Amino acid sequence: MPLSDTLSNIYVFVWQKQILKQLQLNNEFFGRYKDQIFFTWNNGNEEELGSFLQTIRDKSANVQFQKLIASSVPFLNAFVQNQNGNLFSRIYRHPLIQG
Repeated sequence: MPLSDTLSNIYVFVWQKQILKQLQLNNEFFGRYKDQIFFTWNNGNEEELGSFLQTIRDKSANVQFQKLIASSVPFLNAFVQNQNGNLFSRIYRHPLIQG
């Protein structure tokens, strides 16, 4: 593994502790692969989520977010779907990538 990957993993690991603390209080789901994260947000409204993300941005200016709010989203090679509060997943293949 290149040194840059190792340093990136260390940075994200330290940074993710801020997120995990809040998400564990709300019994949310969290997943991470390298520098990609995924989490659910069910116990608050969109405004509270925005405030939560802004707090993280303020502490970590180098971290960038793409926020997706939907009952189903692609994450890496998985398609995650919320059906009545239960998470389901299946393999996801991006339509522009062949193989």
